[in-house]
Amino acid sequence: MDTKRNFELRVKDPCQLYLVMQRRRKSKGKEQQLPSAIEEDSPQAKHWKVSVAADPVMWLVGSAVLGVYSQTIYPSIAGGDSGELVAESCHLGVSHPPGYPLFNMLNYLVVNMPGAQTKAWKANLFSAVCDTICCMFMYATILTWTSPASSSTASAWLTKVAAATASITFALSPLIWTYAISAEVFALNNLFAAWLLFLLLSYAQSGSVYYANLGAFVCGLAMCNQHTIVLFEIPIVLYVLWTQRRSLGMKTLSTYALYFVVGLLPYVHCATSHHRHRL
Repeated sequence: MDTKRNFELRVKDPCQLYLVMQRRRKSKGKEQQLPSAIEEDSPQAKHWKVSVAADPVMWLVGSAVLGVYSQTIYPSIAGGDSGELVAESCHLGVSHPPGYPLFNMLNYLVVNMPGAQTKAWKANLFSAVCDTICCMFMYATILTWTSPASSSTASAWLTKVAAATASITFALSPLIWTYAISAEVFALNNLFAAWLLFLLLSYAQSGSVYYANLGAFVCGLAMCNQHTIVLFEIPIVLYVLWTQRRSLGMKTLSTYALYFVVGLLPYVHCATSHHRHRL
């Protein structure tokens, strides 16, 4: 009589036997999943990352979205805070609180690029590029969320179509489209939100500290653009800390804090700009 049969005979209570067998099935399922899990340093993980980055559908989606944005972009200053943001970006100034240092620094590089277009048009194009990259991150996130090893070619293409449809629908929704064609901080904020979602999913699948460290840096960097993203970051931080609750120590917390503070460094620009433009 085999071992399994002897074990079942020793457990006489049917309820207890059911619970024990359920635990064994779950543990067996986890053991079977471990070899196929995406590890950060595994060849499968590297191949999957390369395949997502080189996915022609993702670049086709990005090109289509940017093409639509560029055809509908504001030719000059739009409403809202666009005038102030463009003006401050032209001379590396500081906008209204919280200052938006990252937006102004990046836009300073964009508006001073060579070209016959006006500075306002270039600043508007910067927002269009940000929301385009956001759309591409959403596409990559949806593909990463699904299994990297599709059961068939048809299933793989169906996933790509679903990812493309979802990301394009988001990019062309009225509110997103409105702020993607004008010089506002919202498009860059969307980019950071999509980037954090991609990093969160990559961390959840691999458990790699690389994604946690990079996520901490991006969290700090995103705060330099629009501080309200902290409401988006808090659940992500809590999830990462919860998954590491058994091994979390001061060294790990200090590392995360350091990456976050490094991401906040663009705020130094607010202080230096104040002294540089003092009347």
